[in-house]
Amino acid sequence: GSIGINGKFVEATDEQDKWDRDMHIQMQINMN
Repeated sequence: GSIGINGKFVEATDEQDKWDRDMHIQMQINMN
């Protein structure tokens, strides 16, 4: 059970990181 919960937590974190990276990239493009 704990492994599944940790797995979901890691997946959610990865998606958040990707979203943050995409936002930063879009901000840089808009500034340029």
